[in-house]
Formats: sequence, C-alpha cells, structure tokens
Amino acid sequence: MGRFYCARAYWLMHRDLLVLTGKILEEPVQPGTAIDLPKSIRGPGLVPIHSVQEVTFDDRPPELGVVIEMRHLDAAPMMEPSHLEGRELKTF
Repeated sequence: MGRFYCARAYWLMHRDLLVLTGKILEEPVQPGTAIDLPKSIRGPGLVPIHSVQEVTFDDRPPELGVVIEMRHLDAAPMMEPSHLEGRELKTF
C-alpha cells in the first residue's frame, strides 16, 4: 500500500481528467495502481491511476501530479475535487 498527499485538485475538462498535485509519501504510486478517493467525501472509492507526471503552471514551479481519467469518476457525480485537498490518499 502506498500513500499520496494531495495538495491541490484540478478538473481538466477539455481533456476529461482529474489531476491531483502533491507528493508521494510512500510507494507505490504509479500508473496501473488504484488510488482511494474516499466515499466519505462522496468519492467513488478505488480508481486506477492513469499517469504520474510533472504538471507545469504559468505562475509557479512544476508539481508532481497523479492523473485520473474522468470516466472512472462516473460513479461519484457529487464528488467535489477540493475535498481531496490536504488529504493523504492510499494506493493499492
């Protein structure tokens, strides 16, 4: 089991992605593993990680991002990404 600290969460609607930026606290956090978006905050539970990559911004340094395809979030239409911010998320 791994752990990822989510500092910020972003919808990239034009690419159908959810991007969580932050830091890896414990491996594995990699494509193909599942990350738990807790049902306690209206998340879908376990969803697959699409990619882990550097995310660039115009106004600040790059950050590590965990990318999730939106189709895996269909089961949780009421989830608010900002509720993931400041949380440690488990990976399996």
